[in-house]
Amino acid sequence: MRKKAFTLLEVIMAVTITAVILMVVASGFSLAMKVYKRVKEGKSLQVYDFVEEVSRDLNSVYLYDDAVSLVFKGGSDSLTFVTAVPLRYNFRYPDDCGLRKVKYHLVAKGNGGSAYKSSFLFSERGLSKEIVKKKFIDSLDSLKFSYYNGKNWLSVWNSYQELPRAVRIWVKLKNRSGSAYDTFATTVDIICR
Repeated sequence: MRKKAFTLLEVIMAVTITAVILMVVASGFSLAMKVYKRVKEGKSLQVYDFVEEVSRDLNSVYLYDDAVSLVFKGGSDSLTFVTAVPLRYNFRYPDDCGLRKVKYHLVAKGNGGSAYKSSFLFSERGLSKEIVKKKFIDSLDSLKFSYYNGKNWLSVWNSYQELPRAVRIWVKLKNRSGSAYDTFATTVDIICR
């Protein structure tokens, strides 16, 4: 009686087919990981751009002498202050004095939100209309600010005469399913002028 067994040719064919199937699955998985990393890096770059712009504006914060409006107003999800921009003649706004009131805030949509920057032009006649509204980040879970007074971190800062020593920024992103997946935090020191 003859034993039933696989021939060498059948074993080689089975191994080859299995290897091809595994290579296809592995390359598909590798491609999916590359796409995931690109999407994640794209969100990280948006957060980096946002934090970089807030830092740049905070580094040129200006103590505007106005008894009517606050010099620096910070809440847990918004931040408003006056910043100095490079002085140059502006043909669109001929009475531009080089100061902007900027506001960074979260605009909620559904169960998420977007980070925005609004800029208002100062002129010799006072505060004028909003000149820029810039959207930075979509799919935010939360945007939080806190303020350092030299001793403690505070969730609110309202002052006519004083700036915080530092501002901490937390950005938490959402994924497509709606759950939070990445948190970015940084601290910006404010140089008192």
